[in-house]
Amino acid sequence: MYTSPWDLTLKLIWIIPAIIAIKAVDSTYYLIIGGIIYFCLFLWYFVKYHNELATYLYLHETLEVPIKYREAKHYKFLLHPESRDTWYPLDELRGIPTPYRKKYLELFALLVEGESDPSIFVKLGLERSVIEQELKMLSKAYNRQV
Repeated sequence: MYTSPWDLTLKLIWIIPAIIAIKAVDSTYYLIIGGIIYFCLFLWYFVKYHNELATYLYLHETLEVPIKYREAKHYKFLLHPESRDTWYPLDELRGIPTPYRKKYLELFALLVEGESDPSIFVKLGLERSVIEQELKMLSKAYNRQV
């Protein structure tokens, strides 16, 4: 399963060398030892970096949201359903001008976080309706520019 073309590409980068190695190695001993090492490296990478990197590439390259790699960690819950049961493709970002995309993403992420933890609005001193209004205004700002 993959959530974006970048997610699939990153997974294939790990799978293809494994298949080549299996075909190339004649000795069962080396295959088992190499497989264990490769599997451990894959798990380390996947748990630590994969979702953040796939999120960053999807948001920054595909949707052209001006974010830094460090910020992708905060938004990975939107694109990787392991942390929640819902995947948000964020296609609506394509219809918003690039300067407004980051703000729209921040507000949308806040709304989604508020669905599972309503106390977040109280902590930030915001109301859900205010955030929803700002999202609508950003969408309308785009519609006026077209």
